[in-house]
Amino acid sequence: TFTLPSLTVSGITGTSSSGVGASFDTQGYIYFPPACNKGKKCPIHIALHGCKQDLYHVTLLGL
Repeated sequence: TFTLPSLTVSGITGTSSSGVGASFDTQGYIYFPPACNKGKKCPIHIALHGCKQDLYHVTLLGL
């Protein structure tokens, strides 16, 4: 178990839909390693996940 440091990121809001049953959650997550917050150039990794990987299913239901 580990804890990511809390941070505030502006501009990451909104929802989108591409069809029946397809949507984005209103909340997303982003993590910047401490060195990257201090000016170090860091690579970016974007992970698009499958169904039921939102806060409700992962954290609250423990899936």
